[in-house]
Amino acid sequence: MTTNGRFQSVASKIASSLNLTQLRYVGRGSFKETYYAETPAGKQLAVKVFDPERCDMVRAEREVSAMRACSSENLAMLYECGSHETSSGTTYLYLVEEFISGGTLASLLSSCGTMDCETIRKLGESIVGAIRELEARSLVHRDIKPDNIMFREPEQQPVLVDFGLVRDLSRSSITPTFLPSGPGTPYFAAPEQLNNDKHLIDWRTDQFSLGVVLGMCLTGDHPYRRAGMTTPQVVESVTHHECVPDEFVNIATSEGFDFICRMLSPWPIGRYQSVHKLMAAMRE
Repeated sequence: MTTNGRFQSVASKIASSLNLTQLRYVGRGSFKETYYAETPAGKQLAVKVFDPERCDMVRAEREVSAMRACSSENLAMLYECGSHETSSGTTYLYLVEEFISGGTLASLLSSCGTMDCETIRKLGESIVGAIRELEARSLVHRDIKPDNIMFREPEQQPVLVDFGLVRDLSRSSITPTFLPSGPGTPYFAAPEQLNNDKHLIDWRTDQFSLGVVLGMCLTGDHPYRRAGMTTPQVVESVTHHECVPDEFVNIATSEGFDFICRMLSPWPIGRYQSVHKLMAAMRE
């Protein structure tokens, strides 16, 4: 088990400059490392240090801007951001966020496989609340997946985290148009992401990804998976705008989750056209 991160010394200096103590390494994502720290009053914080070798400055700026713009109990709170320059001249960007201690949905699903219907519905409502906050500010998360859904203790409140791939629809896109696929995690991505159809990306793209997550909570597997399919074949079926299989439709409908099937429509026009209508469908 790794006890120290690559940027441990940098994180220590950042923590010292902010008068934070109890620093310890938590883990590493695609673009940054996370450390736990506490204020003198004992408040728990997450110090996230960007990897300077992988950090896209424009995308990092948009991540910070998006987090600053949002205010919702269903989104991780940003307290501070800044940069630290080492003696060698390397600049490290960092974020200071709330520390969410209840673990990830990915960890929960790995231990229990599926979830009961009431828990799934509450989870869906919470993440739709996060999507509503983003949509109101012309933001698309683009990476909704179990690893990016955490639980705030003690009430186990679901929280959407990691704005690293956020798209601001009010600003020009920074993803090259010629790329065959846009940013995101393919297994949870909507067809328009997988095909880099940038003109089709809006909050309904997040709606599709959430539909995949809820489908997995219900059945324990990707809702597009048919018997015998490999993971690449699942992604390929989504890429080709295939419809969600009848096997999943039958299960979802029998359990009162037919709204997930609409969330998984291969084209955005087939999904719920407003966050309000999606929320209403979940609560029926």
